[in-house]
Amino acid sequence: MRRSWLAVSRLLVAPLTLLSGAAAGWAESLPPASEIVRKVANTGPALSLRAHGRLTEISADGSRRVYQLSLVQKRMADRTVLLWTVTDPPEARMRILLESNDNRDVAVWRAERDRPAARLTEHQWAEPILGTRLRVEDLIGHYLAWADQRVTGIEPCGKGTCYVLESRPGDPASSSYSVLVTSLVDRQTFVPMLTRKKLRGREPVRQFRCLGTRRDNQLWVSTGQEIKTAGESGSTRIVMTGGSITNAIRDSEVDGRRVFAQGSPTK
Repeated sequence: MRRSWLAVSRLLVAPLTLLSGAAAGWAESLPPASEIVRKVANTGPALSLRAHGRLTEISADGSRRVYQLSLVQKRMADRTVLLWTVTDPPEARMRILLESNDNRDVAVWRAERDRPAARLTEHQWAEPILGTRLRVEDLIGHYLAWADQRVTGIEPCGKGTCYVLESRPGDPASSSYSVLVTSLVDRQTFVPMLTRKKLRGREPVRQFRCLGTRRDNQLWVSTGQEIKTAGESGSTRIVMTGGSITNAIRDSEVDGRRVFAQGSPTK
């Protein structure tokens, strides 16, 4: 498996940042990026959880394609495994299994309808899922583990304020997001409220906006995202309608040999 993600680390402390609107004009020292990312990991990447919801593609004319989905993620001693399943409609059913270890190695397998599972190359991570704006690489989220991580300031976002984190890949060949990923992380919940991803070449920026949060077992998690592409109408939305953080997930539920031996998701 090639190096990629998981340990989610951010480095480099930005200098003091003047908070706009502060009555006395005082300055606040920014925390290390590694501290912020550790807390961001506790809003999703480092958790064991089970959830279900829907993936909706909204065209420029307002028409919609809706897919039902479920996910199971288990955090183990040295790795995290995510099983992402489209359960309906029947012609779109698929399974995507992602396995990441603490050495930042990642492997991805995909099984569509009745076809056997196949391991995806890193080039295939950039492929859209079911023709939506969501890519396989977005499920991996390994940009949070890139070597070049910087906290550059604090900005207003929604009703609160967010830390600004900038991520750049040390190895340009390791991602289709070769230039820059910028995340606005809520200072209270540490949920990324807005993430902008600059793609390779001349492709436009893609924006991921958090649609909501909730508290589960003392931790905050995102309940949905909207993905938009700069200069284009329409969007892709992922909304989780149920689920919870839980340690009651059996290893067999995310064991690739068992998952794919069960046949296609249509069975």
